[in-house]
Amino acid sequence: MRYLVSQPDAVGGNFRLRFDGGDAFARWLDGFYAFIRRFGLYYGDSAIFIRHSVYRSIGGLRPIALMEDYDLVRRMTKAGPTINILNPELWTSSRRFRGRRPVAIVWGWIKIHVLYWCGVAPDRLARMYDSSRQRERRGDGNGGSSFSAQS
Repeated sequence: MRYLVSQPDAVGGNFRLRFDGGDAFARWLDGFYAFIRRFGLYYGDSAIFIRHSVYRSIGGLRPIALMEDYDLVRRMTKAGPTINILNPELWTSSRRFRGRRPVAIVWGWIKIHVLYWCGVAPDRLARMYDSSRQRERRGDGNGGSSFSAQS
C-alpha cells in the first residue's frame, strides 16, 4: 500500500485483475476488465481498497442484494480520485466461466447494469440473477432470460 501512501489525494481504488485458465475467453476478460477500468468501472473481485476516513464519510458498504460493490465504487469516486494498481496484478480463477457462453455472460452483465441504472431494485435484480444461475447449474440453459452474469 506504499503506492496509496504516495498518492495522498487518492481516496481508494483497486488492483489490475487477471484471469487464470489460459483460454481465449480468460485472455479476453483480462483486456475487458482493463478497458472498463479506464471508465471507472470495477468491482469487488478486483480487491477494492478505500481509506477508512472516506469509507466512513460515504456511509460504508450498503446492505443491498446485488451491485453493492458497484454502488460503493460510485460513491467512492464521487469522494475523490481513485487509483488502479497495475503491479502486482491480482489473479482470479476463471472457472466460474467455464462451459458458459461468453456472449451470454457479457449480455447478462449489460442487462443487469442497464436495469440497475434504470432504477430496478437490487433485491429484484438478485432474484433474477440467482434464478438464472440455478437454471444454469441444472443444465436448463438460460430459459427465457440470459441473466447469467457474474460480478
